[in-house]
Amino acid sequence: MCKEGTVSRSTFVVFIHFINFTKMAKAGKAVATLIIGAAIGAALGYMLATDKEKRQEDLAGIKDKFNDLKSKLNKKSKELEEDIFNA
Repeated sequence: MCKEGTVSRSTFVVFIHFINFTKMAKAGKAVATLIIGAAIGAALGYMLATDKEKRQEDLAGIKDKFNDLKSKLNKKSKELEEDIFNA
């Protein structure tokens, strides 16, 4: 048992682990941001380096894939909403 106004060793250890975890989480976010930025930069560099016709074809393909993904997500969200309300 601890004296009043003191912190037990286990509480201190938990606090130190929490601090270390938050530092690692921040480092992980920084690395993820760096990787995402590099991917976006590479994609933009590729798009700007290609000729206009190829770029338009690539953008059309990206738009099609995005629209397909959007429609699938809308369909899944409607199904999930129906499942929730019918449960």
